Amino acid sequence: MRFSVLLILLCCCLGYSSASSPKERIPVDVYIESICDDCHRFVANELKYLAIHPELLSLVDVRLHIFGKGAVIERDPPYFSCQFGQEGCVGNEALLCIYHHSPSFVSAVRVMECMYEVGYYTEASIRMCFEKFNDSASDALQCFKGSEAAQLLLEAADATPRLRWVPAFSDGERIRIDTRNFIQFLCSRIGDDAPDVCFSNKHTVGMETDL
Repeated sequence: MRFSVLLILLCCCLGYSSASSPKERIPVDVYIESICDDCHRFVANELKYLAIHPELLSLVDVRLHIFGKGAVIERDPPYFSCQFGQEGCVGNEALLCIYHHSPSFVSAVRVMECMYEVGYYTEASIRMCFEKFNDSASDALQCFKGSEAAQLLLEAADATPRLRWVPAFSDGERIRIDTRNFIQFLCSRIGDDAPDVCFSNKHTVGMETDL
């Protein structure tokens, strides 16, 4: 009898532990680059849609690789060939420093959108875009001015497959360029636990929407 009671208690504890454990976030790899009108649109629409819906963002792990259609020429010290020349490499480094040194995904998306709108990638523009949202640019600027920027670009290059178009994302099996279906894809991966926003008829917000 005592054994039966202990067994029941053990099963209940295991069941409670399983039910209360948080679900793993769904990873998704995304590929963009700095000099790219379609990447600007993707950041200002699909990624912004994620940013303004935390109930959806909390279920996914967006891994942003900012390299595009470039190549690594030398690894030590890192030297690259970017699709739009050195300006594109510098822009990619700027966006990477912003992405890795913003206080949140929301902050990163709105500062990156600002950089796309400004159209150039300098210390001044980075500072201006952070200050626009009352965020500190110090960590991103330290990254951009130092060796970390090139190291982040090297890591992004290693994580980026050969692309025929940017922006793009991976569905785990192949690279997809139908980025207007990005949110729909994420919702399909979440399945039964998808939040209400997944059932909206529109999964973009538009460049005119403030974040």
